Amino acid sequence: MEHGKKVIYVELKKALYGTLRAALLFWQRLIAQLKEWGFEVNPYDWCVMNKTIAGKQCTIVWHVDDLKISHVETSVVSDIIEDLDSVFKNEAPLTIKRGTIHDYLGMKLDFRSQEKAKILMVDYIQWMIDDFPPVMDGKAATPEPNHLFEVKLRTQSNSTRLLHPSFIIMSLSYFSCAKGQDQTFKLSSHSCAPK
Repeated sequence: MEHGKKVIYVELKKALYGTLRAALLFWQRLIAQLKEWGFEVNPYDWCVMNKTIAGKQCTIVWHVDDLKISHVETSVVSDIIEDLDSVFKNEAPLTIKRGTIHDYLGMKLDFRSQEKAKILMVDYIQWMIDDFPPVMDGKAATPEPNHLFEVKLRTQSNSTRLLHPSFIIMSLSYFSCAKGQDQTFKLSSHSCAPK
């Protein structure tokens, strides 16, 4: 019993998917495997690895367990997918998507042009807008709400909040970072707290 409630403890033989520990263990395993295959870690982003294959750069980027593999030769990508499948197939079958347009971590990656790639986040922005609580409807001159300096005599329980402000701030921060400096805007952790 803890705090008046019955509790059960379990010991896991493997990492539980969705936990920070599982993500770290997968990252360690993946990076070790890619190094074994001759890939080098990008010193600026440890979730990016490169290797020259057939005279061209092969890049693997990932977030948790979502990988994007790119090389000018599709056969090189196929070989890497086969290698990854041989190592990780016991964990779960790989989901593979090929083509010139990919939905990846809230971004639509468009490689139809030979000269440039487009990164669009229109669907991600629409998803955020659709999920904003009604208290965020309308316009404001600044991100700070009118009640910023009011003293609250009682605190509001999490169950009465329509959407946790931290989630909104993190979603907007992700969008801001993913799109680059031209889309950066001021975010306030107080700007979306319900009154």
